[in-house]
Amino acid sequence: MVAARAQFLGAGHYRPIAELLVNLVHSSRLGGGLVMEVGAGTAYYLSQVVNSLPGRLGLAVDLSKHAARRAARAHARVYSIVADVWDRLPVADEASALTLVVFAPRQPRELHRTLRRNGRLIVVTPQPHHLVELRELLGLLKVDPSKESRLARGLGSWFRLVTKKPLEWTMHLKSADVAALAMMGPSARHLDPASLSAGIAGLPDSIAVTAAVTVLEYRRL
Repeated sequence: MVAARAQFLGAGHYRPIAELLVNLVHSSRLGGGLVMEVGAGTAYYLSQVVNSLPGRLGLAVDLSKHAARRAARAHARVYSIVADVWDRLPVADEASALTLVVFAPRQPRELHRTLRRNGRLIVVTPQPHHLVELRELLGLLKVDPSKESRLARGLGSWFRLVTKKPLEWTMHLKSADVAALAMMGPSARHLDPASLSAGIAGLPDSIAVTAAVTVLEYRRL
């Protein structure tokens, strides 16, 4: 999964998300402090944000030690730790000025505890029609249509929503890109490799795929 994620993200297919994160961070005019990404994987998004903030340090948190090794090499100012996002994070109270959660699990209590009082939490979630062209063809997991309302309920006791930005674009993916995309997410645990290969073999050389996400910015209550 880590290698697939590095391959797909490295090709720039999700670059619009990183660009919107950078723009949102700068429009928020945050002061100095640590930038943390929870469920960071290879720290693709974290490294883009840190690179746009001279002198700021980044901390990537992920359960996978393989992802943590890659994350530590993502940028000279990004460090990584291995930790379960559902457990108490080995991070001090109010240590983070900005916390990112991109397509990753969220534990509201710990996100609240580790974010400073005037900090920001930015969450990226898929919309129901994200990757719709591939879901039926390859058996990828569907996005729960109530995902955003569940997110609001989960975070509502701890955070106040201040910005909501939908983002949609079309990706043109080759077979290798589709394979990496399928293997880098939660669907990878449920897919039969033979069925996946057969499904990809039946696709055209290049397929247009919809990417649709929502970017949400929160402040601590």
